[in-house]
Amino acid sequence: MVELATDKDLYAKGKVPNVEPPGEGPILRWETRVVLSPGGQAWHPANRKVKLSVYLKDLGLTPQARERMLLLVGKRYKPNNDELTITSER
Repeated sequence: MVELATDKDLYAKGKVPNVEPPGEGPILRWETRVVLSPGGQAWHPANRKVKLSVYLKDLGLTPQARERMLLLVGKRYKPNNDELTITSER
């Protein structure tokens, strides 16, 4: 009987399992900020903003789906670098 190593065993040995397929990176890129104010108050308006960026070519859309996506997102799409950026509150 072959005994398989668990993630816990791999972390203990310093071998972190590969989460992403080799040669590929994340498609969606998220950006958040954490602003801490004096006095221990964690609430700040900048802490609620989230930015999502993605290259449309990475989504693998059909030409019809790409056209529809561009109609939906409007000015959030930057054609010079084929990037879609959406900013919102959490």
